[in-house]
Amino acid sequence: MEQPTLSPKPPELQQVAQRDRYSRLNVKQVLRPSFLRYCLLVLVLCGVGMFAMTANVNTDQTTNRSTSEHKWEGEVQDSSYRPPPPDNRDSSFLADDVKCMEEQLVYTIYEMAQRTIEPRGIVLPLFDNITTLGVSLILELRAMDVHLPIEIPHCEDLKDSTIRTTVSLRDASVKVFCESLGNCYELFRSFDVKLLAVILSRFEEVMLLDADTLFFKSPMSLWDTDKFQSTGTLSFYDRFACGKMLMGKPLHRHNDGVRQIHDFMSRFDVSPFELLGRIERPNATSKNKVPVTLHFSPSEHLLTSHSWNYRSGYEMDSSLVLWNKKRQPRATAILGAFVARNRIDRPPSYGDKELFFVATELAETQYAFSDFGTGGAGWDFRDAGPGKSVLCGTATHYYPVKAEDERLVANASVLYLNSDDILVYDPKTKPLYYTQPRPYRAYPAKVTKRGHLVECSYEETALRFSPEQEDHILLR
Repeated sequence: MEQPTLSPKPPELQQVAQRDRYSRLNVKQVLRPSFLRYCLLVLVLCGVGMFAMTANVNTDQTTNRSTSEHKWEGEVQDSSYRPPPPDNRDSSFLADDVKCMEEQLVYTIYEMAQRTIEPRGIVLPLFDNITTLGVSLILELRAMDVHLPIEIPHCEDLKDSTIRTTVSLRDASVKVFCESLGNCYELFRSFDVKLLAVILSRFEEVMLLDADTLFFKSPMSLWDTDKFQSTGTLSFYDRFACGKMLMGKPLHRHNDGVRQIHDFMSRFDVSPFELLGRIERPNATSKNKVPVTLHFSPSEHLLTSHSWNYRSGYEMDSSLVLWNKKRQPRATAILGAFVARNRIDRPPSYGDKELFFVATELAETQYAFSDFGTGGAGWDFRDAGPGKSVLCGTATHYYPVKAEDERLVANASVLYLNSDDILVYDPKTKPLYYTQPRPYRAYPAKVTKRGHLVECSYEETALRFSPEQEDHILLR
């Protein structure tokens, strides 16, 4: 197993820590108080108010939880919104001052992320509207003999009754970030709580899950795949979307040669993070066909991906992510910087979807994706024959390692579905179908001219779920 390399060597990282107190004094001397508050990590604030309630160890501590209620209501918002910077911030910082602040930011995130006390666990963010899905997922995992400890991060938007139900489940725990801090509620009551949860998790190896995930088989074998063992990461692709959506949105109205993801990658400064470790990856052999200059060494995956080459506005689905913080310190720090209150930009993305992918790419580290593209499952099957049909509905993911025999690729098993539609599916009264797996590189022709929604899969061969799978859907 290849271990992350440090460049420069670890002692130089220790030098940053040793001059921590001196650097902080220098920062205070050159910054106005309002800007100093702006530069401080929200992560630091969150760490002060964080505690965990563990069902099988410290369940009696649940009485210490504050019962104060928030006044804010409404739906969870897309995390692309960030608070504007203070109007009175000083723009006359010396280069050394900026470098000092950047070093402190990176080192603070690094320190927080690496404070792990358990080797492995599940992180399952929840809020009250999806409690039913979350609790049923925990029960489903336990029934599959998945007995890893579970952290349930939230922004104090779980009712006491929900917490009592959750901690009554074996090995489940509730972690509360930023309790009673209104600004944290506004910042992280969204997709960003997932990234914050990974940074602050007590687990070295994290399995990050969405509540609307339905497994057909235990995900435990994913830890043992060569993909995860060699890179410390494992991700699944998202469905194809119009190439001019989200990541692929043109930067300028009259010139769509440069998209938002291209612009972001070309502007991001990776130098503050180079002190931290990564798993060295091979140099890309393909040429960058996009008219931008990159200030890091891109991977072959990026340069040949659908999202980079104008074919899709999506790349990654974050409904299931495996992440080893010890083996990916540089990527983890970049991930934390995306959700910290600072002047570091965040990638174009719907919620957190692309942030894990972009963090590993910018970290110049190895990372792993499923061998398969995302399929579909649902009732809306438009049968036009094998390889010609359309199926609209739920995202479907297959076991991520394809067989060596290409003739068996189409027989890969369905690992999980991802959609809250699982609450309404009744395959006994209306047949449910899923698409036959195909490699990620396969690209259906003229996707954007089909006129279908992103929830639809094209040029597919569809199969009906087996009776055992139908029973499992009903049980969930």
